Amino acid sequence: MLAIISMMRLGESPALPSPLDDDSRDRMAACIQVLAQPEDGMVKVWLDDCRTAFSTLTSDKQTREAAQLAAETAKNFAQPDDLIDFAHLRSRKGLSQLEMEDQVRYVR
Repeated sequence: MLAIISMMRLGESPALPSPLDDDSRDRMAACIQVLAQPEDGMVKVWLDDCRTAFSTLTSDKQTREAAQLAAETAKNFAQPDDLIDFAHLRSRKGLSQLEMEDQVRYVR
C-alpha cells in the first residue's frame, strides 16, 4: 500500500513533466481500497481474473511474435526461379581492362 500511495503522491508533484491522469489515480485508489478491506468478490477479480487476462495477453503476444518471425524467415529464403549470376566464376585471363570494368559494372 505504501508503494501505491507513494506513486499517487509523486503523480501530484509539480516536478513531473505531466501529472498523473484521473483514470490511473482512480485505479490506484481502488487497489488501496481492496487491500485495506478485502471482499471475496474483489479478491477473485484482482487475483483470478487479472491473472487470466495477463496470461491471455502474453500468449497473444507470443503468437504474434512467432508469426512475425516465421514471416521474416520465409522472406529470407531464395526462390527456385531466382537468377544465378555466374560472373564471379568466369575466368578473367585474356580480358582487356575495359572488359573487366564492364563486368564489374554489370555485377553491381
